[in-house]
Amino acid sequence: MNRSRFLFFLLSTALVLPLLAGSLFGAAADEDEAGADSLYKYLAVFTDTLGLVNRAYVEETDVDALMAAALDGVTDALDPMAVYVPPDAVESYLAVRSVGPSHSGLVLLRDHGMVYVLSVLPDSPAEEAGVERGDLIAEIEDSSTRSLPMWQIQQILAGPPGTKLNLHLVRFAETIDTSLTLRPFELSGTEVDEHDGVPVLTIPAIGAETAGVVRGLVSGLADRSELIIDLRGAADGDVAAAYELAGLFAEGDLGTLAGRDEAIETFRTDREPLWHGRLLVLTDRATLGAAEVLATVLRQKAGAELVGSRTFGHAGRESMVELGTGAVLLISDAFYTGPDLVPIDEPLEPDVRVSDRSRTFSELGHDGEDPAELPDVVLDEALEHLKEPPTEAAAEPAEKAAA
Repeated sequence: MNRSRFLFFLLSTALVLPLLAGSLFGAAADEDEAGADSLYKYLAVFTDTLGLVNRAYVEETDVDALMAAALDGVTDALDPMAVYVPPDAVESYLAVRSVGPSHSGLVLLRDHGMVYVLSVLPDSPAEEAGVERGDLIAEIEDSSTRSLPMWQIQQILAGPPGTKLNLHLVRFAETIDTSLTLRPFELSGTEVDEHDGVPVLTIPAIGAETAGVVRGLVSGLADRSELIIDLRGAADGDVAAAYELAGLFAEGDLGTLAGRDEAIETFRTDREPLWHGRLLVLTDRATLGAAEVLATVLRQKAGAELVGSRTFGHAGRESMVELGTGAVLLISDAFYTGPDLVPIDEPLEPDVRVSDRSRTFSELGHDGEDPAELPDVVLDEALEHLKEPPTEAAAEPAEKAAA
């Protein structure tokens, strides 16, 4: 298939995907208003479009391939974390699913067809390769990520240790070629540093051991009255571990796993909190899932104030649904909550909004400077905010915790 024909195929498929998404979800929205035949009306639009592509394309098309591409595209409308796996790939995908980002250090997301880096785990092959948060991954091993389904990208990055992968990245309109070699690595980076006399606890990811590590670090801060917790980039983690971690700073009911009609699981602790001082939590777009649960509990139970930009807005439990064709759909079937029992399916808005996106290319290191040496504007703003008294809304939960 030549390049022009391939581009036509992609364009045709791109037309099919939103129509299918609109068919299924528009029908659900209009069912009560339009009557029982609304679903058939929307499906007719999809069927006509699929038939048009099948008839008008210059070469014979594979309807199964078109349907698989359409279903893969529909997952964008279902859930930002949803993944569709075709029948012939289910067995191999499930075999490597437990690996996740533990061989690459990359937490990825597809948005409007573009695959970008949501988070890079510390001391990982991706960090060593110079991959940064926000990078677009244009190609993996000379294959365009626009044509690779998400399940296949995840499978490639969870490959056997020793596998070398060439990546073509786009960063600030510049292209970067790099490579990484997959290998297991220890999840690290949870540490406390001093900034202007204020302890800053950085938690890059929340795992089973994180609460124990943080307990040891915070125990040494008993004489401090202020603490900053940095959750920027914490896009990978275990939610049960997040509630355990929150129990170091708050007690009582911490939240639930909420299904459609009832609470599936409740999280609480009766232990005395380890910390009673003032808390600030740094967040950004890559603060996701378990980190959002932690930030929510700290805000509602310990009076923490959020500083930075709004979070991703998705703390869901992933469920695997087997379709009649033998394919598998991974979707969120329930959401975690904070003490207020409101599902965390929308971004958390910071109390103090700060963004470094307004920086110029020069300030971001495009004049030869190392970006790591540039000022951290979010942290700087948090340090300045600590010089002001806490808001009334933040002070009340903190006072209750101290009592």
